[in-house]
Amino acid sequence: KGIARANAMLDGCEGTDNAQIQTLRAEVRFLRAWYYFILTKTFGPVVLTTESVSPAVAEDLGNRAEGDDSEGSKAVRAQYDFIVSELEARKSELPATAEEGKVTSGAARAFLAKAYLYRADICDNPADYEKAYQTAYSLYTEANGSVYDLESHYQDVFDIYGESHENSKEILFSVKMIGG
Repeated sequence: KGIARANAMLDGCEGTDNAQIQTLRAEVRFLRAWYYFILTKTFGPVVLTTESVSPAVAEDLGNRAEGDDSEGSKAVRAQYDFIVSELEARKSELPATAEEGKVTSGAARAFLAKAYLYRADICDNPADYEKAYQTAYSLYTEANGSVYDLESHYQDVFDIYGESHENSKEILFSVKMIGG
């Protein structure tokens, strides 16, 4: 549903020059890459769609590339390539800081480093390990404690004493939940 909603939003506002819409589009594309990452990591090859699909067309979609093996290796590689390309493009389109609950360039870069690690391992691409390191290192050094930093005590990242640490500098991207 998340991917379908993202594709519908992107199709619906294509060609808009409004700066706020452009930022929303970048956030949505980040989320779509995140959805694909979770699906690919969990299920392997999934249907990769980048535009809205009608129910009639959806019946003919498959999760295997032409000539793919039984594990869907070509499809999985295409999915990780898509995720990395989306995040590479979004890291410069998103703001460095934003109001709570919005996606930032730091979140995109951190997630890009993670996607590089998965692609390096699953797609047997050793060069991605260096890309993951460089991406994560640049995020750490550029932030220099102003936006992101490590907590002085590891347990402070978590709410183990009933204290609120929701806005820790160590958290790059989170989804707020409401109890009950």
